[in-house]
Amino acid sequence: MKTSVFSISVLATVLILGSASAAWAQEATNLNGPMQAQDMAAPMPTDNPATATAPAPANNPATAAVDEGPETIAGTGQEITAGTGTDATLDVQPDQAAARGMTVTQRNHPEYTPQGTRLGSFRLLPDISLNELFNDNIYAVHNHKTSDWTTVVEPRLALRSNWHQHALNFLAADAEGIYASHSHENYSDYLLQSDGRLDITRHTRLAGLVSYAQEHEDRSDPNSPNSVFEQTKPVVFQVRTLQAEAFHEFNRIKLDAIYSNQNFSYNNGDLISGGGRAINSDRNRMDNSITGRVAYELTPTEDVYFQSSYNVRSYDHRDIFDGVYRDSDGYNIFGGLRADVTGKIFGDIYAGYLHQNYDSSLYKDYSGVGFGMNGYWNFTQIDTLTINVGRAVEETIIAGSSSYVESRFRMDWDHELRRNWLLTTEAGYDRDEFQGIGRKDNVYVVGGGLKYLVNSHFNLYANYDYVDRDSNQTVNSYTQNRFLVGVKAAL
Repeated sequence: MKTSVFSISVLATVLILGSASAAWAQEATNLNGPMQAQDMAAPMPTDNPATATAPAPANNPATAAVDEGPETIAGTGQEITAGTGTDATLDVQPDQAAARGMTVTQRNHPEYTPQGTRLGSFRLLPDISLNELFNDNIYAVHNHKTSDWTTVVEPRLALRSNWHQHALNFLAADAEGIYASHSHENYSDYLLQSDGRLDITRHTRLAGLVSYAQEHEDRSDPNSPNSVFEQTKPVVFQVRTLQAEAFHEFNRIKLDAIYSNQNFSYNNGDLISGGGRAINSDRNRMDNSITGRVAYELTPTEDVYFQSSYNVRSYDHRDIFDGVYRDSDGYNIFGGLRADVTGKIFGDIYAGYLHQNYDSSLYKDYSGVGFGMNGYWNFTQIDTLTINVGRAVEETIIAGSSSYVESRFRMDWDHELRRNWLLTTEAGYDRDEFQGIGRKDNVYVVGGGLKYLVNSHFNLYANYDYVDRDSNQTVNSYTQNRFLVGVKAAL
């Protein structure tokens, strides 16, 4: 409890000084349409349009998204860790009110937007956050819940170019989680990243990204076997990401291609019972994927597109339980429509086919319908309704299962109570079907939060979310109540 008291004291001091902290958020490159790059510090299935988030301008496949801050934990089912958000918009823009194709949370209010410090043709954007998180079930178990407070300190340093053409950005971030009573759950995550864009002509662009991150696996991860819960500490892993994109348009045709390479390396751990070792190195793997898309512009605000991708997932070692390699390759094919209707309704909808083939006959292949929607509706000038639907084939290490198919539905409502008061609510449902073993998890999420923008350097936020995972294998069921309060400072 001493840790919690200390953190509250620091929080009070920061409030008095009026320059405080903020949850850092990961820099992300928003690619055109549903092919948007996701969390670079976590598995990033760029070949799946269902992973897309905020909309990006159709004419710029490398526009930075708005920093949503730590309040985005509401409804995510994940604790605040390195790589949970997106970088902040760099330059101050006029108040865009209900600007075309922009949500309530994406609007730029100059008096509340951090400006950083100019360094020649670059801008330095430092910020730091201090968060206090209460979780009534830190181990995500069915019975005998354990609660605790976690202090999360997250400094971030971003350096972004301020050029009329081309772009070059750097990011360094850290997330330190300190538990009040269960210090063995403490974690230290970090991210180092650089990305850039080369504007060859007005209609041709190249973009690239490289990053290295250390993450920890949350105890609530749907893919965690029972042995993980018996480890003395959470599973720690490193991710190295390389990504390249080429974009070209001529007449009404737009061509986009992405190559992504990720290497995952998991640390072994110690077991609580028996004093033995928990072997996680059998999860080490290399993921390669290439995605291509052809879009045709029906109108300046409407595109129809065809998208296809191919992936190869190669493991370094045999699975410790099944004794075989989990290597696989797969593809998907999607057709979709991306549209902006008067700036009030915009997004994309798509459907197609997914297939993942496993080298070992022990694992069940998956073939099925793929679909998704990323829809945004500014039904008033101060309200945005967001709907995200999708299906993806995810990796797992559960014995006997090749993968799990995640089908999800999310609905968010963002409301601008006042110019500097933002209210967010979320409801969601996930269905995870583990192939080959009959396990099915239904995950229900509700949450909400409030953010107060004090000025361009300082804001406060609070969030609550409730997670209920109902599995047909009771041992994997759990509920969590989580409450977060935090403070942010930025230069």
